[in-house]
Amino acid sequence: MPTTTYQKDNRESIEAHGRRLVNGTLRTKPGVRDIPEQALSKKVMSWHRIPVPAFASFRQSRKRKRPARLNFPLIVKSVGEHASMGIAQASIVHDDESLKERVAFIHRTVNTDAIAEEYIKGRELTIGVIGNERLTTFPIRELKFDSLPEHSEPIQTSKVKWDLDYQKKVGAYTKPADDLPEEVARGITKLAKQRLENRAPDQVALVEDVG
Repeated sequence: MPTTTYQKDNRESIEAHGRRLVNGTLRTKPGVRDIPEQALSKKVMSWHRIPVPAFASFRQSRKRKRPARLNFPLIVKSVGEHASMGIAQASIVHDDESLKERVAFIHRTVNTDAIAEEYIKGRELTIGVIGNERLTTFPIRELKFDSLPEHSEPIQTSKVKWDLDYQKKVGAYTKPADDLPEEVARGITKLAKQRLENRAPDQVALVEDVG
């Protein structure tokens, strides 16, 4: 797998948040609390003025109240696991009690810290990006549902991604998002490339999702 050449300002943005790069691997600076992976990624994006939802991380080792700046609804995820692990319709919370319960669920069942970010209602769009110093994007695709239960949100839960029977039950499928206005499609493509170019140095990947 190819490696990525990182700009000097990307290294500086990492180090500004308590990490340092040692032989291509991120290390936490002495005396600085470690930053969960997704939280670090979002901080790097913000450093580069790439828009991200407001968020807060909830560590297993301590209790934390929701910051006042973090408005409902929120979606609660694992900070370290991917592939929609731990994500369900119940991941979208609308009050502090539900937030507390879902954070505890992630801590207990996924065994990682949790992250809660503002849930932005809309379409579930995905764009593939591949490359190293020269990036190529694939056509934007949209996740659709024919039979999603009432009051459910069109999100890519663990069951939607991995359970074939559930996929059939809710009529889940993907299609080209060819009805997007041209300026919106260009903006998504640009944002996807920016996200891949400016991710944390230990996040080696060939495909990023924007949705």
